[in-house]
Amino acid sequence: MGIVVHIVDASIASDIDGFRQRSAVSSEDVVIRLGSMCNGVVTAFALAARQTAQGTIDALIIYGHGAPGLQGVTMGKDSGGLTENAALSVEALKDPAISQAIASLRSNFSAKGVIVLHGCNVAEGDQGRELMKAVSKLAGVPVKGSDWYQIVGRSDLAGNILVANPDGTVDQKGLEGLKNLGGYPAGESMLLLGVEFWDRLKKVFH
Repeated sequence: MGIVVHIVDASIASDIDGFRQRSAVSSEDVVIRLGSMCNGVVTAFALAARQTAQGTIDALIIYGHGAPGLQGVTMGKDSGGLTENAALSVEALKDPAISQAIASLRSNFSAKGVIVLHGCNVAEGDQGRELMKAVSKLAGVPVKGSDWYQIVGRSDLAGNILVANPDGTVDQKGLEGLKNLGGYPAGESMLLLGVEFWDRLKKVFH
């Protein structure tokens, strides 16, 4: 049985106890919690490689703020981190140091390895698909994300889930993630659905 690596941006983990409770981190899991820093993407993947062995990672989950085609890694509370390689984006992957850091983790994934981008709306639109395909190609494993808002700390995705594969294809799972709302506190489920409904309504009438 493999392990789960949780890379947690401090911007969404000020309540670390709440994060642990919601994400159900086991004693075998690896938790890497990072504050705001430049070149944090490289640091995060390097730490993941250092703390795991070949063929042991079943899932690597990145928790941080998100936007279409962007996954925060070490943004902290400073959105300026977007220009300092503190987030994953197609533009950031052009930096050889970042692409090499992701590729260097390839052999540490198990046969069922997957990367989960847990930021809100990361998989939305063409930008989201391109980011997930690029990361999947570098890491050699599928990459999952959602175009919905996510509940902070949960390790599962809610809403419209997409999976990018190393061969460049993207599987759209539809609203598969709605079933995960059953395990959410009622208030958080209603908030998630309400915010999502409002966001989509604005797009219709924009």
